Amino acid sequence: MSEEEKELLTVKEAAVILNVSQQQVYRLIKAGKLPYLIIPPRTYRIHRTTLLRWIAGGIVKVNHDKAER
Repeated sequence: MSEEEKELLTVKEAAVILNVSQQQVYRLIKAGKLPYLIIPPRTYRIHRTTLLRWIAGGIVKVNHDKAER
């Protein structure tokens, strides 16, 4: 199975996709902002599809009128 086919990502793999640190991924998880699974006892996994949808849903529209002032 290639990395592209891997559905459950580790925190490290999710951090690479998000281009943030692993610590930031843990912060997002603890803040309830990033959907995740826990595989006992304390192994975190993130669904690749869910992560990509989460990223797409996080796009912020910039109001250029206010930015130009």
